[in-house]
Amino acid sequence: MADNPRLLVIDREASQGKATLEKLGEAFDVVTVHSISKALSLLRDTQFSGVYVDASQLSAVRWVGMIIQAEEILDAIADGVAVVDPDLRIIWANPEFLSLTDSQSQVTGGKFYQVLAESEVLGPDPCPFTSAVASRGPASTVMKIRGNRYLRVTVTPVFDVAHTLTHLIALTREITDETQQQLKVNAIAQAGDELADLTPEELSQLGVEERTDLLKYNIARHMKNLMGLDYIEIRLLEKATDKLFPLLSEGMSPLAATREL
Repeated sequence: MADNPRLLVIDREASQGKATLEKLGEAFDVVTVHSISKALSLLRDTQFSGVYVDASQLSAVRWVGMIIQAEEILDAIADGVAVVDPDLRIIWANPEFLSLTDSQSQVTGGKFYQVLAESEVLGPDPCPFTSAVASRGPASTVMKIRGNRYLRVTVTPVFDVAHTLTHLIALTREITDETQQQLKVNAIAQAGDELADLTPEELSQLGVEERTDLLKYNIARHMKNLMGLDYIEIRLLEKATDKLFPLLSEGMSPLAATREL
């Protein structure tokens, strides 16, 4: 009945007899779960008058205290942690993972990829969850989310004694700085290849001054696109005089561009 106090029954081995549950149902609004992680998730979000565990399963429930202690540790670490069920619905997540999502209040029960803000899997693994289950071991990939942030996601599957998948643990580590640095290095290398990327026919049609102007244009364009620079100045050192002579300037005032250095 709706007016009855709510009772959480933890039945990890689905061993509770029908008679026991019916007896409990006479006095309580019974909610049955088959895993400790699900029980902890419900206890955080729902009010219960009590928790019932069969005496034969007490040894397993003794681990709850350790799980709670582990949860406190996970709350404090800098990496994001999310526990998901086999359908990739989030059972639990620590504060760092919640900070990556669109809406912290709607994360529990949401699909992993959907709660992350504008997520895009970059690879190499298109779905670490599928790979982790198939290999029965950890699988990793890189994801991009809102704000040009990059994450390395490592997924580890958890199986019960019957080798049935119970849940998966996803660890997210932000790698934005190193990824953006590598992207810049790759782009600069590509830009260097493109600077002189002219066919013999094109070269024959350009004079020395035109080739120089084209090179300057490409340098300025790539410096702006890759480095985000609005002001660019490149000078050549004349060793005989130890003076720097202007070669290229972009966004500089005439006075600044022609100053003696």
